[in-house]
Amino acid sequence: MSKPKIAVGALGGTICMSANGGQGGVKPSFSAEQLVGAVPALREMVQIEAKTLLALPSGSLKVQDLVEVYKWAKEQIAKGAAGVVITQGTDTLEESAFFLNLVWDEHAPLVLTGAMRNADSISSDGAGNIYASVLTAISPQSRDRGVLVVLNDTIHSALWVHKSNTFSLQTFVSINAGIQGLVIENEVKFIAPAVSRKIYPLPSV
Repeated sequence: MSKPKIAVGALGGTICMSANGGQGGVKPSFSAEQLVGAVPALREMVQIEAKTLLALPSGSLKVQDLVEVYKWAKEQIAKGAAGVVITQGTDTLEESAFFLNLVWDEHAPLVLTGAMRNADSISSDGAGNIYASVLTAISPQSRDRGVLVVLNDTIHSALWVHKSNTFSLQTFVSINAGIQGLVIENEVKFIAPAVSRKIYPLPSV
């Protein structure tokens, strides 16, 4: 039985940053391939196409950038990917997810993730979030749920997700609704039905 294909695109943010041994502030240091390489277990589970799309703090992302992300993700699905994972900074992750959820018209899931702690921190969360996001992306239960946000083993709908705290690992919450599911002992468990949504045409930018 062949392993499912997953595409991972990196946009920048804390998840790809390092202080390089404490010499100055953190800055983009890791490519998409390196982010994936930090989670060796993934190679046993899936075939991965990893690409660094951008290296920007999330506050610098523009709608034009997200349109290009959408197009790249669509190309990966057309090439046979079962799902797509995008990593970016958390400051505007909810806005990116909300926009992409308005236009994502594939049955396959588009999963956004990031990190609250950079790679130099004790208990950095980037590798764990990528792992949980890939598990979510290959789960058959994730299909037809639009764009999902996965951090701290918690699965959110892009419609409701909100960053509530600048420091806490459990910063992302689903306001006015509830979470979609959890990643528990390497298994994806959905506890809520898919959120209904209207899909809009891709805007001309």
